[in-house]
Amino acid sequence: MSLKAIYRIVALAALMLITSLSTARGGDALSCDNSQDTTFKINFRFDSYAIDPNYRNNKSAFEQLDRTIKGLNGERIDSIVITTKASPEGVLEHNIALARKRANSMRAYMNEKYPELGSRLRVSAEGEAWSELREFIVNDTKLSSNSKARILAILDNETISVGTRKWRLERDPEYDYIYNRYYPALRNSAIYQIYSNGKQVTPATIESVAQQEVAEHIAEATPTKSSQLSEEKPTEVVAEEKPTQEVAEKGADEVAEKGADEVAEKVADEVAEKVADEVAEKVADEVAESIVQEQPTEEVAEMPTARIEPIIKRDTMVVALKSNMLYDALTVLNAEVEVPISRHFSVAVEYLFPWWESGNKYCLQLLELGVEGRYWFRNNVNKVDRLGGHFLGVYGMSAMYDIQKDYNPAHQGEFWSAGLTYGYAMRVGKQKRISLEFALSVGYLTTDYRNYFPADDYSELYIDKLGYGRLRYFGPTKLKVSLVVPFNIGYNKKGGSR
Repeated sequence: MSLKAIYRIVALAALMLITSLSTARGGDALSCDNSQDTTFKINFRFDSYAIDPNYRNNKSAFEQLDRTIKGLNGERIDSIVITTKASPEGVLEHNIALARKRANSMRAYMNEKYPELGSRLRVSAEGEAWSELREFIVNDTKLSSNSKARILAILDNETISVGTRKWRLERDPEYDYIYNRYYPALRNSAIYQIYSNGKQVTPATIESVAQQEVAEHIAEATPTKSSQLSEEKPTEVVAEEKPTQEVAEKGADEVAEKGADEVAEKVADEVAEKVADEVAEKVADEVAESIVQEQPTEEVAEMPTARIEPIIKRDTMVVALKSNMLYDALTVLNAEVEVPISRHFSVAVEYLFPWWESGNKYCLQLLELGVEGRYWFRNNVNKVDRLGGHFLGVYGMSAMYDIQKDYNPAHQGEFWSAGLTYGYAMRVGKQKRISLEFALSVGYLTTDYRNYFPADDYSELYIDKLGYGRLRYFGPTKLKVSLVVPFNIGYNKKGGSR
């Protein structure tokens, strides 16, 4: 047997040994535990479909995916299945569209990174991740049994709509815990499942593929004649003392000229892809010292890793414009601006400004300015859905007025009022782009008034010298059925944390 054949057998046997050692050490080369299937989760940022390799565990997941695909050499892969989902929060239609956009992002990434997969890549969008949320709740160790039963009753109730299910879930006492603990993993997952020969790939599958390739290389390197195998004993050759300088130089030249490049290239590629770097370097040094003293090596330049610059697209509610339709029906022009300042709090400013008159017969003039702070009971984490649900407010307002109707006593004056407001706001319309708000205010009001009346021919207005005074009142002060138009500003942000 030639020195070249011996070198091939020893080197490939070392490769098989390294593969088994790396598996015994926890599967670093395979990037997953033997007890798990090959499934990877790629996370997206909140309300975004841009791929960010620096977000959460994405970098590690992409590296594991790359090692797995290369470990199967591409052609051994039957198919790769990718499913994308969104967390069950906000508007259903928006989440379905978001899942589709995430699916398109994953398809584009895989086609660019692994164009050889072609039609074997299967990507689908599955909307909201309700089943994953249920699995998290079932396996949770911190929730009490009563809390689990209550939440699962909401999730398993098929007689209610998705919107009602979300509404009930958001009002559960444990919602903040569920949202902070599980929603980041729910909302942003893309799951890869790799199938080879019709079966889902596991680390054992990749190990068997590697061992099969090693066996094939050994079969190629070993002479086929049994007589030659029986005559030459590999153990004796390995056990022999170091060859003379002449034999060593002759063997080194023969390996270098006839096949060293080919063998070194195959072994280097397989070791780099399938085993831990430190084990590979150790075994390579030992093989080189025991077989060839001056073995030419070939430096392989490390390919630079392409960095995907994340582009995060978000919609953020910055202001909502309102108009009280009850006031509008009475021709009392009004406008209100409300700004959310946190998940639960907002500030609203209201302005009434009717200014109508007809000679000295009719008059409706009012200038009113009011400010109200509100607490929203819903945990409105999604900024787009803020200013929704039940709220409690504290208001203060002041105004000046002039009201006249024909010969009835007319009134002029000023007033101020303060009190509490309770209301409810909900999204309406097919696209859920506008809201209706219902509110009732109760408080204290005081006004200083002056009466006047017109002449018979409406040519003059006369002050009623006895018709003045101060009125104090406690009770309902405002009633609202308002049309609300939120303004969401989308912006792009590169990199960074949320």
